[in-house]
Amino acid sequence: MSSIGKTTTISIKNSIGKEITRGAYNKGMISLMQNQGIITLIGLGVISFPEIVASFYVNKDTLLNEGMMSNYRSALILQVMNQFFLGLANTTAASLRGIGQLTTSTLPEVAFNWIIGLSLSYILVNYYDYGVQGAITGPLVANFLLSLFLQIHWWSSYLAFEEIDSKKDI
Repeated sequence: MSSIGKTTTISIKNSIGKEITRGAYNKGMISLMQNQGIITLIGLGVISFPEIVASFYVNKDTLLNEGMMSNYRSALILQVMNQFFLGLANTTAASLRGIGQLTTSTLPEVAFNWIIGLSLSYILVNYYDYGVQGAITGPLVANFLLSLFLQIHWWSSYLAFEEIDSKKDI
């Protein structure tokens, strides 16, 4: 989904020039909605047919004979959720870059993914013996927190713009 994020940034920058306008925020919101719609549909498809996805990687008989399908399904659901929040974070970061906030997304991404995500994965795998699910849960939590942080920043920036823009009309 990073190509959608890059397209969002370029599209917004082309529409605003040097001054941030309502059009820049509108394009950012449209991009957020489109990206999450696409990711949600793909995720629902993957979760609905896990056997098809598994057949790309391993022999279906091996998966069923070893009784691993329930573990596979839970890991797949966690990974789909992780991709959803990662896509939301990437698109929000691209929208923030499009309105001129270039470093807002970089530092939190490092903090959330490298500090929280890796630490949580390490703890869940090594101390609580969660295996693959624990390894996926760390980045999932990190991407959830990152997307939440970036969304809060996006909406606070949007509301501040709305307030300034409404005062211009008076």
